[in-house]
Amino acid sequence: MVLKKEDFLRVIDRFLAGKISATQLQEWAANLEGREDVAFDEREEALLQNVSFRIATPCINGPLDHDSILRMRRELIGPEL
Repeated sequence: MVLKKEDFLRVIDRFLAGKISATQLQEWAANLEGREDVAFDEREEALLQNVSFRIATPCINGPLDHDSILRMRRELIGPEL
């Protein structure tokens, strides 16, 4: 399975809409790490790895709250035209 930016945005949007908790979001990202059957789209690999790591490790990168996840969402979308 190859994950793309859109996949991350879907999960992040579920969190921002209150459909999943911060714990569920963190567990989703943590479960991606180390899986040999999951890869990131090579065109976005560095960005997706970075966001995944930050979500998976709130103990290192700070709590997963609305503001922090919204910032990550903006990073994924990139600069608006």
